[in-house]
Amino acid sequence: MGQVIDRLRESGDLPDEFYEIFVVDPRHRPIGAVPLHRAMRSRRDAVVADIVRPDARPIHVDMDREVHVDMDREEVAYRFEQ
Repeated sequence: MGQVIDRLRESGDLPDEFYEIFVVDPRHRPIGAVPLHRAMRSRRDAVVADIVRPDARPIHVDMDREVHVDMDREEVAYRFEQ
């Protein structure tokens, strides 16, 4: 987990706010997520596979809930939560 945190700190494109770290397999398919609170409370030597929450699912796009570049962020957030 320490390596993950170090890598995130070094990243130039880290979002201003985020709540989960998505874990992907070698083919970049989502396999789970680590909530930020869990990541920050874990020891540096913790193995990501031991703390990952495997119930995270890939996002399925519903065409009735498309997100457009000119939408208000509140609407985008609402659609994302749906």
